[in-house]
Amino acid sequence: MPTRKFSELIQAMPTERQQSIQKRFEESLATMPSDELRKAREIAQIQLDAALVLEAHRQGLSTEAELGQFLRLTRLSRDRFLKDHGIDLAYSWEDLELERKMHRDIAGA
Repeated sequence: MPTRKFSELIQAMPTERQQSIQKRFEESLATMPSDELRKAREIAQIQLDAALVLEAHRQGLSTEAELGQFLRLTRLSRDRFLKDHGIDLAYSWEDLELERKMHRDIAGA
């Protein structure tokens, strides 16, 4: 699957979902004191990014690798993130056998 720009993933997401996320974000910001607001904007942006890329992944618009790259997660962190959000990894017995073979080849080299 070719890599896509994040803006393309957002555009492919249903408008209602985008608006819902943005509305909740704006409502939260409106109730915060200014010093908390400055700190929260950075955290909220990270959470918004995560919510958007997670929804894009659920809709099949991005791969696990693209999700991890966008959120700057290691492979293990990405797998944990997906598991924490109820998404099973796309990992087959063939993938396991391929990795086992690679490890045997490396150990034997």
